[in-house]
Amino acid sequence: MMKTILLIFITINGILLSVAGAFLTLAETAPFHPGDPLYFVQESSEQWQLTLTANKQERIYLTVDLADRRLADLTRTGNSDHLEVAIAAYDRALDDAVKRINTAPQTMQPELLNRLDRQLIQAEEILTSLESAKEIDTTGLNQKIASLRHSDTPKEAIH
Repeated sequence: MMKTILLIFITINGILLSVAGAFLTLAETAPFHPGDPLYFVQESSEQWQLTLTANKQERIYLTVDLADRRLADLTRTGNSDHLEVAIAAYDRALDDAVKRINTAPQTMQPELLNRLDRQLIQAEEILTSLESAKEIDTTGLNQKIASLRHSDTPKEAIH
């Protein structure tokens, strides 16, 4: 009886560790893009990775990294049918990054704001090229980007 309980316990732990490892691998490698059937699982894995990151500074950098990743997804998606999904994902990631940057220590702010500004310049260029190629309304995201680019701090741009 004790051996059976121990075997069940070991099996369950093995399964849980395998699933956790798969989620972390998925969050790190990001093999899926908007429109892929498992894209939502990847996004969930990334959110779990954020939640499980204990160091606040690492969490802030990770959030900006995820916004970079969503912008890259937007570029890869191009003019496909999944463009709206990619735009919404970048919009959410941008909001998360701005919120985290606002909570960053003052010593980190210049570097993060610099990085955010470079990302926003790239986002403007990508959205401009996508608008001319496809009938997608990106007005809201464009306004958010413009507001962020022309404010001294992200706090001023977020209402």
